[in-house]
Amino acid sequence: MKKQPGSLRLSKGLLITTLLLTSCTKKPQAQITQTPVETEVPAPATATTKVDYDLSNMNFTMISSFFFQMLIEPENYENKTFKIKGKFQSFDNEEDPTALPYFSVIMNDVTMCCQEGIDFQWQGEHNWPADYPQQDQEITIIGKYIVTETDGVTYNYILASDILL
Repeated sequence: MKKQPGSLRLSKGLLITTLLLTSCTKKPQAQITQTPVETEVPAPATATTKVDYDLSNMNFTMISSFFFQMLIEPENYENKTFKIKGKFQSFDNEEDPTALPYFSVIMNDVTMCCQEGIDFQWQGEHNWPADYPQQDQEITIIGKYIVTETDGVTYNYILASDILL
């Protein structure tokens, strides 16, 4: 079988085009790595508090993901300082009605159907309810993430050094 001159030219053209397309490469782009940003926030006194994780400007999805990560790997976050913004909630202690209620900072999603939150304890001398925010009041807490275990049950909370209204 005899090759026709036109098909040979077409084959050469396809081969050259294929080589050109496969041999061209883009310049390698610089790798971008993210590192946590450490922010300093004023504390109640003249000192400053170093915040390891600022969740106060995160959206609901990111906060939910972050809280889940804190629950499955608490050792990575224990004794780190957090800044968290949300609504103040108090819940009665049903096991001991004479004890202080449980306090939480709660975040809602955009549709207000789902909530995420974390308990906190406020350091220092504070009278309940006089010194505490009103129910559903917008607050920002700053404090350390604490993990404790009692009778085989793990409990985590923020030990708040400051509550901003």
